[in-house]
Amino acid sequence: MSEQIPYSPQVPYGAPAPVLEAPAPVAEESTPAELRVPEAARRPYGEPPRDLRSPGYNYAFASMLTGAITLGWLVLNILFTLLLIAAYGKGGDSTALSSDSLISGWAQYPVTYLVMNTLTDLVPVLAAFILGTFGIQRNTPGSPYHAKTTTYATWGLICGGLGIALWVLTLVIQL
Repeated sequence: MSEQIPYSPQVPYGAPAPVLEAPAPVAEESTPAELRVPEAARRPYGEPPRDLRSPGYNYAFASMLTGAITLGWLVLNILFTLLLIAAYGKGGDSTALSSDSLISGWAQYPVTYLVMNTLTDLVPVLAAFILGTFGIQRNTPGSPYHAKTTTYATWGLICGGLGIALWVLTLVIQL
């Protein structure tokens, strides 16, 4: 089988192809010194970059975030409960509005209301506690994110403690 030369507009058809030179290497001098990566820090192509965070970092961050969101939810829940009590009275015996209104019966089923508040308030608070303890347990002391992981987990535990206090306050207000 005859070897065909690829068609190129610079070379007439049938003539031997010119020898291509290797591309010129990228000059190290053309890149500024602050943008050059030192040889020790370079990784081979195809090797994924390493994650410098400890295994507990994600747990700690999730703990802090869950605790903070739950605190906001609990404060709104307390304000909403106080507004309902102010508008309709406790137990639906309000003189300002009729007792057959849909909202005036909000306290006629205290067990259902307590279960709902336990599920929406206490479960995220306990999740913040559990994630905070996991974050502290799985924190690697030598990692560069050790202090940040400890801080996040601690704030998650603090938010969890405040959340339990606000949950008890919600129960006291509702009963």
